[in-house]
Amino acid sequence: MNWRHNMEPEFATIVLADHEYLTNISIQKQLVGNEIPYDITSCQMFFLPIPSEDGWIILMWDMLSRKLHVLDPLTRGGGPSDATKDKHELIAWKLHHALFQCLNEYYAGWPTQDGQWATKYPVVAEDNFDTQETGACVLHIARHYDGQKLKIPLTKTAMAGLQQGNTTMEIMANHYAEGTFPTNKRHPHYQDPTRLAHHPMPHII
Repeated sequence: MNWRHNMEPEFATIVLADHEYLTNISIQKQLVGNEIPYDITSCQMFFLPIPSEDGWIILMWDMLSRKLHVLDPLTRGGGPSDATKDKHELIAWKLHHALFQCLNEYYAGWPTQDGQWATKYPVVAEDNFDTQETGACVLHIARHYDGQKLKIPLTKTAMAGLQQGNTTMEIMANHYAEGTFPTNKRHPHYQDPTRLAHHPMPHII
């Protein structure tokens, strides 16, 4: 049994760009594809990395407790500022409703519904990071966050080891080239690929 299901950033970029997602083949493969070697209806935690001009964050849905964890590697101290929290809330709830639309479309009787959820903002970083480091941080969180804490602390030392040993690091501009980012510069979720190229995001494996 697998308790974790890792989704690709493409889900976020498609939804936030207001593109059709229910019938999108890429999204279907992430949630019902034959390449998934386990029953995702038994997974407790769903992870989704999200790119932005401020760096990467990652969402974690706890399907048992109905808590949506918003994990931002740049958040320190007492949690995010009100302005940062407001920005994250808009993104998180849009992706939340989209995820459950997909799950209810692809599965008959998905065991958890999208109502009566609450957001949490755990502080997981023990050191200060910059935006260019958030891609590696998000990968670390996806691998080691257990819903309460990180099994391996998120520190500069841990990130240095990850970046040196990880051979699957890819630049998110690749996703832009595949047409998964909004291309209209007036769109609120438009991402400049030259800026995203400075925020590398490894695939979650």
